[in-house]
Amino acid sequence: MRKIFITTIFILCAICGMRAQSDTVTVHVDGTTSLESLMEDYDECSIRYLSITGNLSEDDYAYIRNNILKSLKVLDLKNAEIDSLPKNAFNCTLEYTSSEYMPKTQIILPNILEYVSDNAIALKKNRWEPSTFVITGQYPKFADYDWRNSYPEIILRVSENNLYCKEVEMIHEYYEWEPMNVRFICSSDTTILYCQDYCSIYGVVEGVRIISSSAFENRIIGEGQVTYLPSTLDSIGNRAFYNVDMIVSTCCGPGISHLVCMAVNPPKLGEEVFGERYTGSVYLYVPDESIDLYKNTEGWKNFVKIRPMSRYYPIKGDIKENAKRPNSVEVKYNEDGCVLQLSKPSSRVMVYDVDGTQILNKKITSQAIQLNKSLLNKPYSLAVIAFTDGTTEVIKLKY
Repeated sequence: MRKIFITTIFILCAICGMRAQSDTVTVHVDGTTSLESLMEDYDECSIRYLSITGNLSEDDYAYIRNNILKSLKVLDLKNAEIDSLPKNAFNCTLEYTSSEYMPKTQIILPNILEYVSDNAIALKKNRWEPSTFVITGQYPKFADYDWRNSYPEIILRVSENNLYCKEVEMIHEYYEWEPMNVRFICSSDTTILYCQDYCSIYGVVEGVRIISSSAFENRIIGEGQVTYLPSTLDSIGNRAFYNVDMIVSTCCGPGISHLVCMAVNPPKLGEEVFGERYTGSVYLYVPDESIDLYKNTEGWKNFVKIRPMSRYYPIKGDIKENAKRPNSVEVKYNEDGCVLQLSKPSSRVMVYDVDGTQILNKKITSQAIQLNKSLLNKPYSLAVIAFTDGTTEVIKLKY
């Protein structure tokens, strides 16, 4: 009996001496004890979900980078008392061998976060796997280093129950290319666009009034690509389109890139919104009645090629027959001409003849559009429908 008792004591002592292995840990940092000290009783390599409340010092961030982050799936800071991420908070490259476990790292940002300092979310991995930062409160202000510079290694997302921000998706059909899903982070009422999560610029969804500073900074635009700005746009923030890289093909390219701004009144511009290379290379198309306004408005007048919408001819490549087009438009011919029945809301219809002359350009609110016979020219006409989600569709109309 005595031997059994002594053996039990040894086992209990051994258990007490081991670091606790748990995949979920919650810890409060109140400033009196370091995070490293609070984690002494846990096996760092076994933790997959770590929730931290309170505040963190520079040493605490260094401990997270160097000791914990590599094995974590989720670092939850939602309820932490952190309104500013310090410089280099998560600036590190996590090294993994080919046989090592590599989680999809997600860092849930504090819901009171207001400012993200330089390089604070520069988290990368030696084997490509994106790191996701989740916004739980208002969209924070970013310092000079921008998370967009590292897309797709760093991705920003919005929590499901966020009261201030939401994700908006636009399906962009770029001519003969495959349809592409482009995701934006906007204000909860979709009037402010904060950022886009894709590297190429395609356009902005209808309803956006403000494009925030640096929203598309350091992104790319392809040769022949069209960027749509909605009719609802009021203002564009500092450096929103600054340092955009213009891709030029090495062979016969698809043509000149276009910026189509549907706003009748030129949106107000912040500082350095467009770089010289952008304004000198892109054709700007604006409503016919507004062309003089744009040519005489500071910032917009820097575009060397400003044209009226009536000269915009966005057709490239072979136009598919009606039977082969997507299902968002149905054409019904009648004695008076034809009716275009739309399956989703649209903002404008434009009709061209085969020479590229614009016959019609008008705003629409109905999802049933009557086109008279006078618009159906030989051998055919082309109708371009601009939808409120930022997509366009080209329809070939028989005579």
